[in-house]
Amino acid sequence: MKTDFYQQAISDPHSQCPEFLAALANDPALQELQQSQIQQDDSLLDFFNTAPEPSSAHVNAVNEIVNSEPAKRWSAFNYLAVAASLVLCVLSLKYIDLDNTSYNHQLASHALNHTAHGHSYAGVTNIHPSVRQVNFQLAAYGASIRQSDNLIWNKDCDFEGVSSAHLVYQDNQARINVYLVPDHYEFSQIESVFQDERYQGTIKKVANNYLVIVGPKGHDLNAISQRIDQDIQWSI
Repeated sequence: MKTDFYQQAISDPHSQCPEFLAALANDPALQELQQSQIQQDDSLLDFFNTAPEPSSAHVNAVNEIVNSEPAKRWSAFNYLAVAASLVLCVLSLKYIDLDNTSYNHQLASHALNHTAHGHSYAGVTNIHPSVRQVNFQLAAYGASIRQSDNLIWNKDCDFEGVSSAHLVYQDNQARINVYLVPDHYEFSQIESVFQDERYQGTIKKVANNYLVIVGPKGHDLNAISQRIDQDIQWSI
């Protein structure tokens, strides 16, 4: 039942189910996961609550529609549809980066930054990802896994403008970050081996993706890299 409570902490962190509350009281890791999910939910609410006001051009456009002769026959649903469209347009202009070349063009630097950024949450708590759940995620990359031993965390990421599948494996006491990055990004530099003061990693081109593995500096990546290579199956 513990796995169910971990999934519940992700899908419904505010649940008042007595069994869930009892599990929280006795499981610090579950408490941490719940608080992390609540913070993510609050951030999403803040995103919508701080949406900018429509511009004068949008307001004038709506007024023209409302005051026009055909508009007299419109229903309330039509007005709501226009308002919703304007909100989406404003949010898109504010939050969507229309320049698709703005991502980090050095894959090694991107992987190091991504790992450092996720250090406080990625794989901190074992969310017990199932093989089915991970394979649903990896299907977009033409990949799948056969078993989830030592796999403790997974998520779809869009860090620094680069979409990727992010997996975290436990190797002894180290967290090993694995990224599947589509090769349609025009990276100017692909290093098979790289490192900085905190992390080290490898990059391997597989099918139509880059398989990037990053671990703590000084940690032997050979054994875990071989296991990951053997476990991930490619269909394209």
